[in-house]
Amino acid sequence: SNTELETNFAPWVYPVFGWAPFDAAAVAQAKQNIARALASLNAHLEAHTFLVGERITAADISVAGALFRPVQSVVDEEFRKPFPNVWRWFLTCVNQEQFKSVLGNVVLVDKAYTA
Repeated sequence: SNTELETNFAPWVYPVFGWAPFDAAAVAQAKQNIARALASLNAHLEAHTFLVGERITAADISVAGALFRPVQSVVDEEFRKPFPNVWRWFLTCVNQEQFKSVLGNVVLVDKAYTA
């Protein structure tokens, strides 16, 4: 869920932007929790284009929003590899005209930024 992602991304993303002190143990735990959440999402998206139904809904907007900053800063190519369905879905969402009008062009980071 959106809440699970945002809560777990905080210890990983915030130090990169100087919003919180770096804590290696917290980042390691966050990565494990995020990987678990993304694995569940990846399994669901294997048979679905969107999170609920056949069109973008508030669920897609919410979860894509939770991934927006992390994929541009810390969720690098290596971390994304086990979750191809998530990134297919994410890119499908953010490349819709309505998303682009708000977010602009979203570029996935190749190598994670560090604190």
